[in-house]
Order: sequence, then structure tokens, then C-alpha cells
Amino acid sequence: MNDSKLKRLVVRTWLRRFMTQPVRFALWLAFGYFCFGMAYILFSGDLAAEYATSLEHLRQIEQIKGAVFIVVTTLLLFLFAFLLLRRQARNERILNDYRVSLLNLNRRATAGLFASSVAHDINNVLVVIESVTEDVGEADEKERAVLIGFLATATQNLKELSRRLATARDGLSEGEVRVFDLAAAVREIQELVGSHKKARSCRFGFEAGKRTWHFHGYRAHFNQMMLNLLLNAAEATEGAGRVEVRLRSGDGEIWIEVHDNGPGVPEESRERIMEPLNTTKEDGCGLGLLSVRTCAEQHGGSVEVTDSEALGGACFRVRLPVAGPGKPVAESGGDHAPKVENSFSG
Repeated sequence: MNDSKLKRLVVRTWLRRFMTQPVRFALWLAFGYFCFGMAYILFSGDLAAEYATSLEHLRQIEQIKGAVFIVVTTLLLFLFAFLLLRRQARNERILNDYRVSLLNLNRRATAGLFASSVAHDINNVLVVIESVTEDVGEADEKERAVLIGFLATATQNLKELSRRLATARDGLSEGEVRVFDLAAAVREIQELVGSHKKARSCRFGFEAGKRTWHFHGYRAHFNQMMLNLLLNAAEATEGAGRVEVRLRSGDGEIWIEVHDNGPGVPEESRERIMEPLNTTKEDGCGLGLLSVRTCAEQHGGSVEVTDSEALGGACFRVRLPVAGPGKPVAESGGDHAPKVENSFSG
């Protein structure tokens, strides 16, 4: 590398480091503008006094001088603001791309975790079917009827596990805005979480009243949000506690509350708990709750963390507008209620 390239590299490095310190940069920028303005006034004033032939001529020179100063500084200000804002917009696009990539990775990782868990259960059922099939050939007529009953039950279990596997797979797609039943969706996600090794010893509860819960939103995103909320609650109880989901409504909002009887979330940690890459788990990546917040915001809602009065641990409350991100729909079923999807597996 020759001397000129080395000097340019040093200058660029210094400027990059300098501009990352806002206070110092602003002070130097203001000082530079002050020096430039004072130098212009003094130098141009001397020239005006030297070339002016009368007071009227001096007044005209001063007006021209002032106009030139305004025009030049305005152009410089425009150029500086344009370059700064363009750079800021580019950085925001890059950060947004990173955020989307992180959320997609989290969605795929979560779907993969549950798919592997369901695949493990499928393997267990296949082992049972294989064992029963071997016994059928050696059994008498009465025993054979019992074993065939076992095979029928195992086949039904395989169908259910296949449905759960499809549910995990659907978490990979962006989906589209559609009407679905929130209560049915939550129950299905609870079943899926219950098959995960970190939540199999948990006791899950659900409270939604006797009404129906039609919602107009992104099914796949809601799926991902509930997966993260329920798994987070189960892990907070060390996989052996109580987790309860409650649906509430009022003032044009639907509340989805996930309660647990874990240690709760300290107040000083609640504001930053959903920030990217913020995690207290040894094997965590800090994207699960970020995904929850993003899903809520995509539906025009929000997420808050409080203490659970019901179970004594934490309560994650998701507030969603009844209308969702699209047009309003009926809050309860009836003769004119829209067609509702009851299953996440399609």
C-alpha cells in the first residue's frame, strides 16, 4: 500500500470514528460554521469598504454580500442534510433487513424445535405399531381383536401427530390476513407446546368464556406468537409448573393473557425484556419475545408484562384491536358471522 492510499484510509477511519460521537461532531461543526461566518464577515467587510465609492454603493455591496452568504450556506446546509439523511435511511434499511432476517431465523428455529419434538413422538408410536404388528401373527382370535384395536388407536395418534407437524410447518410461512377462531387457535397451540420436551410436565389451562372469538389477522404470525409465549412461560416454571391462557375483551380490544407460576419478571427488566438479543437463558438467543412484540405490532396491538394475580408469576398481556389489521368483523358468532377457520393446519 503506497503512502497516498494509506493517508486516505487513515482519514476515512478518523472521520468514521469522529462522526460516531454526536456531541463532539456537533461542537466541531458549530465551531467551523462560526469561524467561516466570522472570516467571511471580516474579509468581505474590508473588501466592501475598499471598493465602495459612496454610502449607497456600500449599502448595495453589503446587500449582495449578505445574499451570497445566505445562498451559499443554504446550499451547504441542504447538501449536508441530504447526505446525512440518505446515510441514515440506508442504515435504517440495513437494520430492518437484519431484523427481518433474525425474525425469520427465529421462526424457522422454533418450527424446527417443535417439528423434531413431534417427530420423536411419531417414532415412539411407530415402535408400538411395529411391536403390535409382530404379535398379531402369533395371537389367537380374541387377542388379535384387542391388538387390532391398539393398531387403530395408534393410527389415530399418528394422524394427530401429523396434524401437529403440519402446524409447526405452517409457522414458516408468512400467511395472509384471514378470519379464524382465537380460542380454537390457542387450544391447538397449547397441544403443540404440550408435546415439547421442555413443557411436557406443565399443566396448561385455558379460559375464554362461552362466547366465540372471531379475529381478522395473520394466522401464521399469531401461531408463532403463541408458540413463543407459551414456551417462554413453560420454561419460566422449569417445565413443571402451571401455565394458563385467558381471553378477554373490552373497549374495542382483545386481550390475550399468558399467566405462569414461575418467579416472574422484575420491574427493572420489563422495559428491555423484548429488545433484540436480550435474554437471561443460557441457550437463549433473545428473539422469541421480539417476535411476540413484532406480531402484536403487525396487528396494530402491543405487549405488556405484569405480575400474575392468578398464579403469582408473570403475566404477558397482548392487546389486539378487534378489527385486526384489516376490516372489522363480528366479535361473536351468529347468523351473519363470517366463515371461520378452526384449525391451524388448514
